[in-house]
Amino acid sequence: MSRRFVIALLTCLLAATGSTGVRAEETGPTKDVPELQVLQHYAGTWDVVLDNAASKGEVTTNWILGGRFLEQSGAMHSPGNPDLWITTLFTFDTDAKKYRVWTFASNGSTGQAEMTWDAKSKLMTSVSQPDRNGIRATNTADFSTTGKERWKFLYTDRDGKQVGEMAGENTLRKDGPSKPTTRTAAKEPERSAELKQLDRFLGTWKTEYRLPKAEWTPEEKSGSATMVFSRELGGQMVRERTEHADGTENTFLMLFDSDRKQYRAWWFSSTWQFNNSTGKWDEAAKAFTWKLTDSNGLTSTAQHRFVGEKLDWTVLVENPQKVAMFRMEGTSQRVKGSAGTR
Repeated sequence: MSRRFVIALLTCLLAATGSTGVRAEETGPTKDVPELQVLQHYAGTWDVVLDNAASKGEVTTNWILGGRFLEQSGAMHSPGNPDLWITTLFTFDTDAKKYRVWTFASNGSTGQAEMTWDAKSKLMTSVSQPDRNGIRATNTADFSTTGKERWKFLYTDRDGKQVGEMAGENTLRKDGPSKPTTRTAAKEPERSAELKQLDRFLGTWKTEYRLPKAEWTPEEKSGSATMVFSRELGGQMVRERTEHADGTENTFLMLFDSDRKQYRAWWFSSTWQFNNSTGKWDEAAKAFTWKLTDSNGLTSTAQHRFVGEKLDWTVLVENPQKVAMFRMEGTSQRVKGSAGTR
């Protein structure tokens, strides 16, 4: 877990150096993991219709991060209600040998699930982690009819009793993929004061960083990258997209969870790593601090401190004995005028 844990630090906003610098074509999945071909069933632009409801929508899927993750973005429209913006990421976890999916919505809800594929019936089944109330969602996506995805969600409580159901059908547009649905609603819903603190990241940043000597990095390394932060999901999320000089990429999704009263973030990399962390904002220090602890007791602490148009940041990973296993530090300078993306 050690090497993966360090590279997968969601909070550092950057992928570690030393990985392959070859960027795969993103018109499809990377060819070195054949299991990803199954996710092609989701590819394209789809019209969405819910059963027994007036709700309709559309979603568009694209391969990102070197063809290692499939991203699905779209919106649902219901008469008399605000649009619901949704972003979903799929992948095949080559370590756990499982399909995984993460979902983020503009109403503040998030979800994570494991998926299994039945090639004979062309059925993908996902089972989510239970939420804070013990509610678990089981979703089936039936691709047995060409150009159709028949889907159904069943919600059960901690005792296994069904407490809800939702179903619908997606139809693939015959004219092929279109421009992805805009990532920001025309009229953003009200944003909390906590969420607005994330606007400090908005803009384009030029970054220089180094990895000092530590247990996992016996030789010092350095690198550079360009980071672009923007609002998504109707302004309810701030998302970063980073391109490194070595060709690797990553994306970082941040939001404020009003139920948990804490900042949360998810990190995905073209080096195939992913993870999530929680954060706090210190107004006096003008800094975000993010923490993540793995099952082996390895703890990472990352801090991002804003000084005018500059962002200084550090990452420290320690073992249970407080030995520094990994360190990373850098400075990011906002490109003049790019703060207009706020």
